[in-house]
Amino acid sequence: MGINERQKDDSKSDPRGYQSPENLSLYNLIKKHLKINNGMTYRLYLKFTLRESDLNKVWHNTDRFHFPYKEINDDAFRYNNFTFTRIENRLEKLNRLTKELGVIPIFVTQNSIRWKKVGEIIYSIDNIDYYYNEMNIAKTIMNFCKKNQIKCIDGFNLIKFNKTDSIFSKDNDTFDLLHTTPSGSKKIAELIYKELNSLF
Repeated sequence: MGINERQKDDSKSDPRGYQSPENLSLYNLIKKHLKINNGMTYRLYLKFTLRESDLNKVWHNTDRFHFPYKEINDDAFRYNNFTFTRIENRLEKLNRLTKELGVIPIFVTQNSIRWKKVGEIIYSIDNIDYYYNEMNIAKTIMNFCKKNQIKCIDGFNLIKFNKTDSIFSKDNDTFDLLHTTPSGSKKIAELIYKELNSLF
């Protein structure tokens, strides 16, 4: 479970174009098989198919870094209540399985820079309301923690990631609006350390 939570329960379709295995072409099925079963082969595939870049090891949607923020429309895609119910069900399962191992569960919320909020106006890199989706995932997790008396770290509200105009700037906290650079990871680590340190 993570920040890329999906709307569909059966995972057969997604507004961003993900496909279930039965809908994949033979080429993509082979690629998926290699990725899952042979890390070395898949690394070779990536090496020879990706364009040359300083970010060759970070290949996840780096193009989106340059997308301009636009004010979202009323018809922007937003998760429905079913998604948040499904997340709560997963939290129940994670909580139970963790306690069965004899350890204490701690949940951490997160945000991305696929959106920004200026006053009351929400801007996004496309017509998906990432702010609404991420905020409500975080609320679902925080409410679950409160109800079940579980420690939860509110990364959604407490971490602010930096983004510059250049994807190669050392001041960026993410490589691709979502996956953190060392500086972004440090912000997460410092918050988690501070919160956990307060428990002892």
